[in-house]
Amino acid sequence: MTCPGCNARIDDGVSSRCTACGAVLKGALLARLKPPFEPLGRYRIPVLAAIGALVLLYALSAHLERRDWALALAAIVVLALFVLLNRVFFLLMPVSVYENGLEIDLPRSWNKSAYLAWQDLTTYRFEGSVLHYAWRAGGVTVLRNGKWPARWLVLYFPRALKIPDETTLVLLQPRLAARMAPADAASPSG
Repeated sequence: MTCPGCNARIDDGVSSRCTACGAVLKGALLARLKPPFEPLGRYRIPVLAAIGALVLLYALSAHLERRDWALALAAIVVLALFVLLNRVFFLLMPVSVYENGLEIDLPRSWNKSAYLAWQDLTTYRFEGSVLHYAWRAGGVTVLRNGKWPARWLVLYFPRALKIPDETTLVLLQPRLAARMAPADAASPSG
């Protein structure tokens, strides 16, 4: 393998970084996957309860003819919609699957991406055609120009990927099993 940053030859096949320049070695691109589309995710019930409460407060403000309440509630709704649309934007971003890990481009940044190496995963499981996984704290690394670690805050990284076909599943299963200790990995169920 050669380093994408400095073209140095790396022969051990296990290194995740180049010893010469420090670039992250992702390996070959295997697939581009998308997270399963769940805009509200695990916060579905609290979000729906909050929407219900806002509707009731708006109805109460209309009944009492309090325009100041209505304007304050409208500002809260606009802010909440902005947060939800930001989450939806992340759910529509493709995740690149490499030999050594996963990478997603960071929105609103022209040269930054978030990278999660396979060895940083703590658990994984398959639920039908969806791969669910978790990683150790600090496991997601922000890369500058797709190669070098950068200082940047990671606010979101997908916790699940939708596997579109059997071929991609066959590519992923051995890499997940090889990168994790058998006691740490949940047995694939699909």
